[in-house]
Amino acid sequence: MADTEALETVTEHERILQEIESTDAACVGPTLRSVYDDQPNAHKRFMEKLEARIRNHDREIEKMCNFHHQGFVDAITELLKVRSNAGKLKVQVTETNRRLQDAGKEVISQSEEMIRCRVQQRNIATTVEKLQLCLPVLEMYSKVREQMKAKRYYSALKTMELLENTYLPQVYQYRFCQIMTENIPRLREEIKEISMSDLKDFLESIRKHSDKIGEMAMKQSQQQRIFNSVVKKQTNTSHERKLYIANGMVPDHMDETTLEQFQDEEEYEEEVLTAQDLVDFSPVYRCLHIYTILGDRETFENYYRKQRRKQAGLVLQPQSSMHETVEGYRKYFNQIVGFFVVEDHILHATQGLVTRAFTDELWNMALSKIIAVLRTHSSYCTDPDLILELKNLIVVYADTLQGYGFPVNRLFDLLLEIRDQYSETLLKKWAIVFREIFESDNCSPIPVANEEEYRTIISRFPFHDSELEKQPFPKRFPVSQSVPEIYKEFKEFIYASLKFSESLHRSSTEIDDMLRKATNLLLTRTLSGCLQSLIKKQHIGLTELVQIIINTTHLEQACKYLEDFITNITNVSPETVHTTRLYGLSTFKDARHAAEGEIYTKLNHKIDEFVQLADYEWTMTEPNGRASGYLMDLINFLRSTFQVFTHLPGKVAQTACMSACKHLSTSLMQLLLDAEVKQLSMGAIQQFNLDVIQCELFASSEPVPGFQGDTLQLAFIDLRQLLDLFMVWDWSTYLADYGQATSKYLRVNPSTALILLEKMKETNKKNNIFSQFRKNDRDKQKLIETVVKQLRSLVNASSLELSQSFPFPNLSHCTHTQTHSHNDWPQRSDCLSRQGSKFHTSRREKYGNVFKTHLLGRPVIRVSGAENIRRILLGEHRLVSAQWPHSTRLLLGLNTLGNSSGELHRQRRKILARVFSHAALDSFLPGIQRLVRSRVRAWCRGPSPVAVYPAAKSLTFCIAVRILLGLRAADQQLDRLAATFEQLMENIFSLPVDMPFSGLRKGIKARDALHEYLETAIREKLQANRLAPQPDALTLMLHSARENGKELNLQELKGCQIPKGWNIIYSIRDTQETAAVYLNPDTFDPDRFGPERDESKAGRFNYLPFGGGVRSCVGKELAQVILKTLAVELSSAASWQLASATYPKMQTVPVVHPVDGLKVCFHRLDGKGKKAPIRK
Repeated sequence: MADTEALETVTEHERILQEIESTDAACVGPTLRSVYDDQPNAHKRFMEKLEARIRNHDREIEKMCNFHHQGFVDAITELLKVRSNAGKLKVQVTETNRRLQDAGKEVISQSEEMIRCRVQQRNIATTVEKLQLCLPVLEMYSKVREQMKAKRYYSALKTMELLENTYLPQVYQYRFCQIMTENIPRLREEIKEISMSDLKDFLESIRKHSDKIGEMAMKQSQQQRIFNSVVKKQTNTSHERKLYIANGMVPDHMDETTLEQFQDEEEYEEEVLTAQDLVDFSPVYRCLHIYTILGDRETFENYYRKQRRKQAGLVLQPQSSMHETVEGYRKYFNQIVGFFVVEDHILHATQGLVTRAFTDELWNMALSKIIAVLRTHSSYCTDPDLILELKNLIVVYADTLQGYGFPVNRLFDLLLEIRDQYSETLLKKWAIVFREIFESDNCSPIPVANEEEYRTIISRFPFHDSELEKQPFPKRFPVSQSVPEIYKEFKEFIYASLKFSESLHRSSTEIDDMLRKATNLLLTRTLSGCLQSLIKKQHIGLTELVQIIINTTHLEQACKYLEDFITNITNVSPETVHTTRLYGLSTFKDARHAAEGEIYTKLNHKIDEFVQLADYEWTMTEPNGRASGYLMDLINFLRSTFQVFTHLPGKVAQTACMSACKHLSTSLMQLLLDAEVKQLSMGAIQQFNLDVIQCELFASSEPVPGFQGDTLQLAFIDLRQLLDLFMVWDWSTYLADYGQATSKYLRVNPSTALILLEKMKETNKKNNIFSQFRKNDRDKQKLIETVVKQLRSLVNASSLELSQSFPFPNLSHCTHTQTHSHNDWPQRSDCLSRQGSKFHTSRREKYGNVFKTHLLGRPVIRVSGAENIRRILLGEHRLVSAQWPHSTRLLLGLNTLGNSSGELHRQRRKILARVFSHAALDSFLPGIQRLVRSRVRAWCRGPSPVAVYPAAKSLTFCIAVRILLGLRAADQQLDRLAATFEQLMENIFSLPVDMPFSGLRKGIKARDALHEYLETAIREKLQANRLAPQPDALTLMLHSARENGKELNLQELKGCQIPKGWNIIYSIRDTQETAAVYLNPDTFDPDRFGPERDESKAGRFNYLPFGGGVRSCVGKELAQVILKTLAVELSSAASWQLASATYPKMQTVPVVHPVDGLKVCFHRLDGKGKKAPIRK
């Protein structure tokens, strides 16, 4: 066992020694450590083993050294030999070195000289090289200076860019390069400042030359228009014409004048300068390039656009006196055209300096401003020639800018408005012409002495009368000199109107319609107004009035020739569906009626003058035995007067004669009934009877032919029966037959007989002092007293019958109301209940068409049904009177038409009748049409739905302010007025409680605000004494009041109050909804009013949209005109549909209206009747 362990130990020690021999000395630590990790005393054995291994290696080294020792000795011996030879060699080398040193001193000296030369050569080459790098830099910098001095800034910037990016980096280390680098930004800024200064000079230059540029551009456009016109006239020979002109020859069939004009225009075209010829655009190009190179193009673009916007504002600002001459307009247009011609050139000549969006923005802004300026200044023009020249300027202006790509449709729309202004000025001009014609007319038939004079008149006026042609000379036309003059002026007016339609791109149908409408205005407004003014003149006598009637008859017949004249001009067949007819019939008919009325008035006035000369002795005992002198003179005057009426239409003469006789009869009756005549004797009655007999003899003598039988004598029938009754003293017959159709004294009114009998009774009392002692006189006095009593009973009975002629069905009473005896007499009240429709509907269904209830503590009677409403409306001023709620009376004020009654109401309604006459409505129509058309277009442009109910109210208010009142309120001011007026209307039926924040207080504030604005305009019109050719409704009302002998003051125009108290509320709406004549009244069915069905014909009080009786709406014709105009404009220019899926609900209090305002989407139609694209 011990041997085995010893053997393992020896083996392990052997392994460790081998590992130590083969391992690096730095890594033997772990190996040696393992010696100590083994058995105790193992290291001793390892040490022994190690020493044994060292001894073995020493023996091997010694053996090896012994093997190489001889070689070592030989090497030492050889080295010693080399040592001696090396000493010798050293000596030789030293000697050689000395000799070389001596010989190389000269070479060294020459080498140093050569090295020095080589260094100098190298330095020179380096210098040359550096100078070659620096010289281009200096040359470029010098070039920059020269270019700037020569104002070649764009080239200078390019040179600086090359210098900075290419040359300077190569020599950046030099000081002068750093200086150059620092100077280059300053040079760029200097160039920017210089180029900007040049740009400012350019902008100033184009501002000065804009009018010249525009003038040249407009001349070119006008020349092109003339050329196109020539080409159009020579369409069939245009190709041949060009060929002949190119060869210098003129074809026989060409119009020489047209050719000369065309050639003149060609020559003129060569002389026309363009914008490039007048303005040097290089500064703007140069500045644009400079800023582009400098990377600051955006700044330059913004500056340029900003300056041009400012210049646009200056160009668009007109002179205050521009409207006075056409040169003012021409200069204004030239500046604008020049401005946009420059912008168009800049747009196409530069890339992005201005964009199409920028020019469009400028143009839209300018167009709105131009239209506003032209609309304002053209309104001041009163000369039609100036307006015509303005129109031609606008057309050339529009064509010029359209040629440069700018949209000008709005300008042509403006021309349509100016056309209306032109028509108005033409009407004013022709009004003066007509007045001058009437003033120079002698109102007598035209005499002609020979055939030449006859043909001259026929050539001027279409007159055809075979009987007149057969008469020998000298002879007379039935018309006066004014008729052919007026006819000639109508043709001149048509020509003048036609001039405006040229170059407006309108069809023949539109031109024909325009001419006919303008002619109708000349007929219905201008000529009608002049005729009416002529008829009203004080110096116009009966003979002149008769001649006026004859003249208007022939002028009316000549209207068909005027229609043919227009047809020949426009080549539009008169059979076209939409062709407008001339209103000659109504115009001249109204004039004739006015003349006839004036004849009747003057006759009656003359009769009154004669009657005022009457001097009756009312207490005479016996008659004179002959008629009164004044009456005989009157009859002789009437005879001579009616002889002048032989040329009048028979009906007119008969009406005048009958009117005169009736007026004479009435005047005589008033003499008898005059309150100042206190006594009346039988002798006076007999004398009066002699005068009436003369009147009857005059009537029976047929002063005017055509009366049948004793028709004319019937004018005196009331007087005759009255006088017969007193002359015969046939009271028993009168009283017995009173009220019977066969009564001998049917026309004798008991109240009239009573008045005369009481006058006779008074006479008998004073003249017969002792009559009480004579039996016959006492019996007669008793008879008179008895007759007086019976007559009084008849008068009272008639009054009672009159009061009972307004019966209502038995009144049904609501259980919650109380009846009062003083309400047995119904009275009318135009009040709207604030309780709602359901309340009255339920009561009507329960109690019938007439029932009694309470409203705000007052007993009222609610009435519906056509027959009941007829009694109310026709009982005005006799059985009922109109009243409004207290709040309404307070807000409207005093003396309004609706609050007036009796004679005051009739007087005011007569004043307003002229305001809403057909002639006045014709004068309002153009303005109404313009406003409606403008509002419809605005509705179509809006992207969102339009609330039609408030929009329609706003439109109506605008028409009232601008057309009826004639006020020129701005749009914003008009909107404020409309809002104020709406506040007044919302509170018109408010509770009569005046406290802060109440409806009544709001209404009062709104009313006061409206009054404050309107007072100035009303005062101006009150101070005006002359009626303008195109007056507004307020002016017409003022002058109508003056003509009727009534002056309206400011308070009357602002508002008024009426007496309080009311008892009857009548409902037109309930009546219409419940009338049995209407089938399905809740269904929208307009055909129910068509000619085939016409459900309303069963009774006119079943449908009363404008009321009835004396309280019918005085402005109903105006309302219909507005509605028709709106319908026409909507149907021709727009399509529409409800914005909501269902129809809106209707609210009936205080008036019927849709709860959501009736929102509707409108779309504009193009020329083909299709929806046009929306313009953004």
